[in-house]
Amino acid sequence: MIKNTLFLLFMSFLLLSGCQKDDICAETTPTTPHLVIKFLDNENPLNTKAVTNLQVKEENTMEDYFETPVSDTLIKIPLRTTENFTNYTFTINTPLDPDAEIEANDPLPNEDQLQFNYAKVAEYVGRACGYKTQFLAFEASRVNEVGNTNWVKNIEVLQPNDITNEFDTHLYIYH
Repeated sequence: MIKNTLFLLFMSFLLLSGCQKDDICAETTPTTPHLVIKFLDNENPLNTKAVTNLQVKEENTMEDYFETPVSDTLIKIPLRTTENFTNYTFTINTPLDPDAEIEANDPLPNEDQLQFNYAKVAEYVGRACGYKTQFLAFEASRVNEVGNTNWVKNIEVLQPNDITNEFDTHLYIYH
């Protein structure tokens, strides 16, 4: 009887010692940061200014980044981790209902293209989380439209121009 009990205890010990803790990436673990953009008033650069019905779309994709257009002073968008650039189209005055007709008094949608260039650095976070990408030497430029019809009047990359977290603002857009 004692031999059986010892055998069962020994087998239980072997089974339990083979277990490993679950590999779950905690929500508090820093991962690849988004680009943080703050919108400012071009006339009074010290004041934030909300965009009206903004929609953001990455180049060569059919989907809008936001489920519905946003009207805010701060947004976060992802950058491509497979390339050293990301191109986005920023559209203001996007109709909330894409099937609705635009009324005579409604402002027309206005698209501006912004190009982001950077160097990527992959950093190993851990077995559960894998790698995160940091974006170094970040640069931004606006594609100028004929007749100066850009709604984005100016852009400013904040220094240092490395995107390593989502706590800091990385880019100001003046409109």
